[in-house]
This record gives sequence, C-alpha cells and structure tokens, in this order.
Amino acid sequence: MPKRIVALLVCICILAVAASCNTGGTSPSAGMATTQQTSLQSLGTGTLSLAFSASDSLNPYTAVTKVNKQLTALLFDPLVKLDEQINPALCLAKSAVVEGNKCIVTLNDAQFSDGTAVTADDVVYSLNLAQEAENTIFPQQLANIASCGAASSTVVEFTLRTEDPNVIRLLDFPIMKTNSENRQNADKKALPPIGCGRYVYQDDNGSYSLIPNEHYFGVAPENNVRLVNVPDTAAWQYALKAGEADICYSGIDLDDVPSMRGGVSRVAQTDFVFLGLNENVAQVSDIYIKKAIFYLLNRKEICDSAYYSYATPATSPFTGQLDFAADTAQEVSEMGDLQAAQQQLALAGYTSKDSSGFYRSDAGTLQLTLLYNTDNANHALAATLLQEQFKKSGIKLELSGTSGAEYAKRVADGQYMLYLGEIKLNKNFDLTNMLGETMHMPATTQNPENMTTQAQTDVTGNAALATTQPVSTAVPQPKVDIAALYQSYLAGQTTIETFMEGFYTDLPFIPICHRLGVLHYSDQVTPAATASVSDAYYNITTLSVS
Repeated sequence: MPKRIVALLVCICILAVAASCNTGGTSPSAGMATTQQTSLQSLGTGTLSLAFSASDSLNPYTAVTKVNKQLTALLFDPLVKLDEQINPALCLAKSAVVEGNKCIVTLNDAQFSDGTAVTADDVVYSLNLAQEAENTIFPQQLANIASCGAASSTVVEFTLRTEDPNVIRLLDFPIMKTNSENRQNADKKALPPIGCGRYVYQDDNGSYSLIPNEHYFGVAPENNVRLVNVPDTAAWQYALKAGEADICYSGIDLDDVPSMRGGVSRVAQTDFVFLGLNENVAQVSDIYIKKAIFYLLNRKEICDSAYYSYATPATSPFTGQLDFAADTAQEVSEMGDLQAAQQQLALAGYTSKDSSGFYRSDAGTLQLTLLYNTDNANHALAATLLQEQFKKSGIKLELSGTSGAEYAKRVADGQYMLYLGEIKLNKNFDLTNMLGETMHMPATTQNPENMTTQAQTDVTGNAALATTQPVSTAVPQPKVDIAALYQSYLAGQTTIETFMEGFYTDLPFIPICHRLGVLHYSDQVTPAATASVSDAYYNITTLSVS
C-alpha cells in the first residue's frame, strides 16, 4: 500500500456526525433518477429544549461548537438527507441522476424562510462555501466534486473528478441563501444566514428559540424549540443533569455520554473497525491464513464488550442497511466459526499443535503480532479480546500497543503484521483510500527447499531475521487486483456483487464492526427520538413534550 494512502488512513483512524425531511429513502442506482419521498409527518406538540451556544454562530460552515453544528440541520435543508439506515432521501432535490462523471439535480419548488425561491445559484454558492469550510467534514466529503454549475434556475450540474455511482449520498451539505451569511440585527448582532429548513432562529432580548418556518416546502412542524444557552462543557453537562435539555446526540464518543433520565437510541454511523494486513509479511498475506482470521473472529463479543453494544458485527465494509450493497455480505456467525477457521489453517499447512495448543509446522509455531493504539480505550479492550479469540483457534497473537503518534508512524511505515484500525468512511462508503492502487506487493519468493522466505516485522517494529513458513498444501488461488476491480465498479463496468466476490477472494483487510452513535432523550419526550449521520434531530417534528 503506498505510504501516502496509508498515512491518510492513519490520520483518519486517529481522528476517528450529526447532521428531516423525508422518511424511508432508497439509494439511487447509477444513471437513474431518485423518486421524491414522503415528508415526515409533523405530529409533535409542545416546546422541546435543546442545548445552544449563544456565543457561537449558527452558520453551518463557521459554527465551532458541537451543539450549534447540530442545530444548523434544523435551519438549513440539504439537497439529499441520509436517513437512520444511512440511505438517501430526497429533500430540496426533486430528482437526481448520475451519468458517468455527471450528477444532475433538479430542485423542488422550495422557498427560503424570507419567502424567496431556492435556486440553483444558491446551491452552487453553498457548495463553494462547503468545500472551503475548514472546521467541517465537507471539504473531505465533497473533494471529488470538481465543479458545480447552474444549468437553469432549478437544475444543478455537478462534475466529478472520478466516477462515483453513490455520489448522491454526499449531497447533504446545507443550502443557504446567497450572500446572507453577514446579516445583522438592528443592534449590529450577527444573525444566522437565511435557510430553508424546518425552523427559523429567533432572539427575543436574550430569549433564544426556534419557531416553525412558515415558508417550509414540506410538512411544517407544529412544535417549537427553546434554546438553552450552554457556554461551555460544564454548563452543558449541568443542563442535561438538571433536565434543561431534552435531546443530546453524542455520536460515537462513548466517554461523552450524558447523565439524563429517559431513553437511548443507537444511530448508524460510517465508522468502520477492521484488521489491517501487511501484504509483505508471508504469514498474513497467505489467503488461507487471512480466511482463517476472517472466520475465527467473535465479532459479537467485541461489539458487546469493547464497544458496550454500540457497534454492529461486520463481515463487509458496507453496513447491512445500505441498499446499494444489499445482500452482498458473506454470512458468518457473529460469534465466529472455529471449524471453518481450522479448515483454512489446514489448507495453509497447519495441521498439528504444540504443547501449548498453538498450531505449528516444521518452521515453528504460528505466531502473529497485532499493533494497536493504546490511546484508544475501545481498541485496547478489543485487542485483548482478539488475543483470546486467536488463542481459541490455535493461533498465538502477540500484542504490540503504542501511543497514537508512534502507532501512526508504524502503520505508515509498514512496521506491523496486523494492525487494529478504524476509519470514518465518507457517506458514500468509498473504499478507494483503503484499497490503494498498489496494495498488493509480492509477499514471498520460492526457495529451493519448497519453503517461502519473507522478512517480517517484530513486536518492536524492527525488521526481524527472515523466517520460513510452509507453502499451502491447497492449490493457490489466483490473486485479485482488488483496487482495479473496485475502480471498475465505480466506473459502472462491473457490479457491486462482482466486487464483493473479489473482496472475499482476496480479503485486503478483515472487517470487524461498524460503530453506532448514542442519542439520549429525556423521559418527557415521546415517541423515541432518532438521529442520522445527516441530522442529529432527524424526527424532531414528530416529537411531543409532556
């Protein structure tokens, strides 16, 4: 894997969303227009209380605090919004068509909160802001959009740098009225830009609220929102404990879970936990060893214990709810399949065990090393569990824990056998950076004794002496150029099903789980509050407060 790609992955891993118009939502097929979904019916009553920072902006591209960033989803609608299953539902977009490297969006007949029409020029203006908004996820999310132009007042044309059949999933950036970000009231106090969302911001002499947008193009809300000023983290925690706020979305930060009475909702995320494999190390480049690891994992145990049930087992990089990749994941028990793992080890040449119960060959005991980040408490727990799971399968797994900076360097330099990684994928679940165009370097060379010789990395990250490993007794499987196969899928030259068949033939990395976010709501709120990666307050218009 090229160092620049590995380095990018590591940065994402170490740094490893909150952002409702419509329910359901189906993923658009490449070249096909989506259909408009039915808006969430507004049944909510009463006044909800939400946390807010009066000293921060409500501009979606300049807000700094988490609470204000989350609130902007109520003031500004996007073209497309991802639902609770991370599938797209049309919002300001009436239709969207992907053709090659073009995405054509036709707008709904929508208005901003001041009664003026939402136009294609406003979309272009907002995209330019989003791509330059440094304190947001949007520059990375929208990096593949090379340009955007208004074909008419209601049609927007996006030009992509590379083809992407799932680009529509990325169009959840907030739309604001052109040049409205510098508004001020009579007292020269900054006002939020003009949006077209479900609510409008109101400041009544220091009493802050959100009121229903009378120009909203969908079903306008019937409930209201009281904004509780929380100038810092301590005030935020106090407001939650005192019952001053009704909803709190913590994302995947399990250390930031609030203390409040009520219910909890789990929120699907794009955060993906996996085992990285060093293709230049003979033991873990052997497809039968890789498959053995794939089968032996008790993913449920890792989700329950290392992530406190805020994760779902994964045998694919795509979550099970993603409609574009539906039914493509290989079915394996969440608790692992030790028999299948042992069959793969036998194919790799490991049929006997030493006195400690670990598989061995004439070359010695099958021993692997796992690099993990000690700064990540969840990963530290997961590493210990993995060591026990490998042991039950007859594989000795040594743990090599190191802090974030050193961990990043060792992964980037290829100083590992296996590493425990985590990446926040883009909302289109693009795998380009995970695969890389030259991921598969020749891992072994044949020697006269019919053994493979390969320099490996030891526990300290230093190059160890060459070791020998047995050649698999089974007929070698042909190598898959998985990166090229994935690019063929993106270009529409092959299907997602064909790519996933290649993925399981090659196993460039081992999926473990998908993270879940945490949403708390008070016992005064009915029904259950839900969120999505596009909107922390996804179903707010249906909520009532007793």
